Amino acid sequence: MKNALLLVALAILPCTTQAGILGGVDPFTGDLSEGFNSVDTGFTNPIRVFDDTATLSGDFGIVTNNWGFVSTIRAFEGQLMYGAAGGPANFLFDTAIGKFGGYFGTNVVNSTTDAADAIANFYDVNNSLIGTHSILLANGGTWTWSGFQSTTDNIKRIEIVGATHGGGLVQMDALEASRLTSTVVPEPSTALSLGIGLLGLFFTRRRR
Repeated sequence: MKNALLLVALAILPCTTQAGILGGVDPFTGDLSEGFNSVDTGFTNPIRVFDDTATLSGDFGIVTNNWGFVSTIRAFEGQLMYGAAGGPANFLFDTAIGKFGGYFGTNVVNSTTDAADAIANFYDVNNSLIGTHSILLANGGTWTWSGFQSTTDNIKRIEIVGATHGGGLVQMDALEASRLTSTVVPEPSTALSLGIGLLGLFFTRRRR
């Protein structure tokens, strides 16, 4: 019995380091999708997206079918895409989600030069930063998938920050989000308390 308690406690304690955001998630189909094809075109801020379950805002946010600058980028699928010209794009979800991904591109470099990666900042329901990951950007006009998953289903806000132009000029399309993940990991405080409690019980019984 003592050995069993020790094994359970040691198995739980490592979970305390796992809460956060995981990158490298392969393309998936979530229960929420956004391709911007039903959104009004032109400069618009903010807009409701993901079947009216989230608000998307950004400085000079624009919904368009193509965008030229150093290079030209066109919608990945359908007719429309979204980008913010003057700063980061922010998604604020009505209910916290567990997964997020989509296709991202930029028009700030030419068709043979790789762009500097953008950054995705993830915030929980308390607006506390829970993770930061790179969004891969390829040559100008080229789309690249980036996907992310929370270990605790608690993503409330996502900020997409480009490397130039005040954090703007990152285009996005064919976005997916899911309110559930396949694996739920205990909150750090819960796992830590449970692990310490079991360890204490083990050593108390051992002394007896």
